Amino acid sequence: MKKNLRNVLVLGLGLITTIASAQWSASSTSWIDNNDSDARTVDTRSTVTLDMSGVHISQDFSWDETGATSTTTYEAYYSTDVMGYGTLTMGRQDLSFGSGALVGSNNWGNSRHTTDGMNFGMNVAGFDIDAGTLDGITTGHTYVNLSGSFSGVSVNLLMLDNNDVKSNGYDFGYALMDGDLSLSYSMNDDGLGSEMTEMGASYALFDNASINLSMRSYEGDVDGQAFSAPMSAWNLIGSGDLGHGVNGDEVLTYGLNYNLGSIGLSYNMHTTSNDSATDDVEATDMRVSYQLNDNCTLGYRMLSTGVDADLDGNEDEYNTVTISIGL
Repeated sequence: MKKNLRNVLVLGLGLITTIASAQWSASSTSWIDNNDSDARTVDTRSTVTLDMSGVHISQDFSWDETGATSTTTYEAYYSTDVMGYGTLTMGRQDLSFGSGALVGSNNWGNSRHTTDGMNFGMNVAGFDIDAGTLDGITTGHTYVNLSGSFSGVSVNLLMLDNNDVKSNGYDFGYALMDGDLSLSYSMNDDGLGSEMTEMGASYALFDNASINLSMRSYEGDVDGQAFSAPMSAWNLIGSGDLGHGVNGDEVLTYGLNYNLGSIGLSYNMHTTSNDSATDDVEATDMRVSYQLNDNCTLGYRMLSTGVDADLDGNEDEYNTVTISIGL
């Protein structure tokens, strides 16, 4: 009896010690669609994250104004050191490389963008190197990514192989004028006959405000063919990042960012033109955020897409209020 009691006490002490050493966090974000005052919609996602002995688990709990609920695993992976050479991570991960044009995550909306696979990361001579698999551990969908910065220059090189369909992304950045002016250049090939090139610049007017300008173009042998990037979360409505276009599209973007302590304001206009299209498509995106404290942020977004998807004679507009709370 005493031996059994001793074993129970030892197991209990071990369990308590393990739980106490674990790191956990929780966050919740609500998206309130204000377009129809008589039929507002509310989507809420609460996330609980646990890190313990190399294991990372992040679970999402979602519900809407109708009472419908769901639960999904956002991330679940195990990381371990490999003889001091690097870190091996296996499981479901939220990956993003370079500009995110080929592999990226969703940092604004309520639609997660993750992949199941394996990643080995290491640092060599100041460069971060990641290699692994997507869509599972034993698949033909692989990647290698190299990133680093030196003397104001940043570089990111991404190579993807999806069962012999090879795509590449090259991103370069350069900061000058003591960091007040930042230049960027991105080239991406989807491996299916479409290429995307983007040049951009951002200039700090003063400490709290900056302006930005970029030009993006899509080219390929087949006019109208869409740029394929299924591992990227770029979607203007869903993620806040302007989605990919089709061959022949040219996109001009300019905007203003203002940050005054707890208050943030941004405004961007995207104009998409194509020789085969009658009119240009203009989308305007304005956001205001207010940080109440370290754990709570309020946000408002007004988006006009310039597209009449429901054919009611008016371009689609979205007004969204977000409330984010983290512990």
